[in-house]
Amino acid sequence: MSEFGKPEEQPDYTELVHGTEWELPVSLDMGVAVNQAADAFSKYLMEQGWDEEAVVYPMLAFREALTNAFKYGRPGAEGEGQKIRVNFSATPDSILLTVEDPGRGFDWRAIPDPRTKEGLEKTSGRGLFMMRSMYDSVDFTDPGNKVTLRIGPEGSIGASEENWEKKLPARLKPEHVDILKAEDGLYHWRLKPEYIRDPELRKSYEEERNEWP
Repeated sequence: MSEFGKPEEQPDYTELVHGTEWELPVSLDMGVAVNQAADAFSKYLMEQGWDEEAVVYPMLAFREALTNAFKYGRPGAEGEGQKIRVNFSATPDSILLTVEDPGRGFDWRAIPDPRTKEGLEKTSGRGLFMMRSMYDSVDFTDPGNKVTLRIGPEGSIGASEENWEKKLPARLKPEHVDILKAEDGLYHWRLKPEYIRDPELRKSYEEERNEWP
């Protein structure tokens, strides 16, 4: 609020969050920048065929990744002009998102699962768990200042079929997928054709499915 009791006008970062490749100065107002970026990201997903309800979870994880970049990228950024780089692409059934900040990074491997006894005693780590529950994969690049998030129509559950239901991304239910052994020797989940929105991909997967042993 201003000294006269009127709401202060918020900065407009529209030009910075245009397209699918952004460079956001770490000096931006974090709250305003994250809100406007999340709106732009959601709009892009819907333009690619995602419905409004389906956009919610990818957008929330996007907000978490970008908020972390602002919070932890600032202390390690040397000098003026340091920027957070955001890149993304999507189809009706997939998302590829990267967020990279100029900070010193962190050891993501040391973050405990917040559901464990050790994790429950800590106040951090829940954001990473949330991102992993909303995307099919969340991968960091050393030294931990770049994260890549993916959603796709298929993914790996490892070298064994044992307890495969528990290895699925949280957004999926067992009835949504088929399980098959791939050429790499690992077991993979694949969305059943009836759950795929892209007509060409759905047709391709249906044809492949008919050829499975």
